[in-house]
Amino acid sequence: MKIGFYKNLKVLTDYELIPESMREVLYSNFLNDFIALFLCMVMEFFIIKRKLKFDTFIRFQILPFKNILFTIYLLSAVSVFPSDLPDFQLKDQKNKVLNSKNLKGKMVFLLGCSYVDIVLCRKHGRKIYWRMQNLIDESEDFVEFIAFVDLRNAPSAVQVYIDENKSKNYESILLDTKGILSSGIRPGVSWLRIYSRNKKQIFESYYKEVDDQTVDSLYEIVRKQKK
Repeated sequence: MKIGFYKNLKVLTDYELIPESMREVLYSNFLNDFIALFLCMVMEFFIIKRKLKFDTFIRFQILPFKNILFTIYLLSAVSVFPSDLPDFQLKDQKNKVLNSKNLKGKMVFLLGCSYVDIVLCRKHGRKIYWRMQNLIDESEDFVEFIAFVDLRNAPSAVQVYIDENKSKNYESILLDTKGILSSGIRPGVSWLRIYSRNKKQIFESYYKEVDDQTVDSLYEIVRKQKK
């Protein structure tokens, strides 16, 4: 075992036996390899450094954008019903004008439908109004019931239908031709919003059907506003 070790040691230490010309070649190759390795390490260092600077730049650029999105999210989440009662002055089918400024101090039930659902709007409006008359105390509960129909993009036949029914004893329904009240209208359902006496929206729902139980639950909103 010792003999083999010394033999290997001799091979490793026989550098002086290599001819001078070969030594120069080996030294030159070693030096070239070392320089190449050193240059690669330097280049890698600068690449990493530039990448870190770029990543930092990107982070600083993205951070304000993230903050803006987060702020928008928080503002949108502050209230489920952020809107107030819109300011409006609209005519009904008999040219009677209603101005929102005259609703001061009253709770407002605002019920709307698309022009294709005008019959549905009347049906739901009647159910809410007449059932509510048996529940509210008019001396204490100041409530205004308003129905409207969205006439944006309505064909001329709709206006003909409205004109033909002016003489009938239908409940007042406001004609919203410019979409002042109609931004959330959906086809096939009625859209009810309830506003408090200070004109803040406190309730919103869409209905395919309205029954006694529905109206009773709406009355609870009125009752709680008195507390």
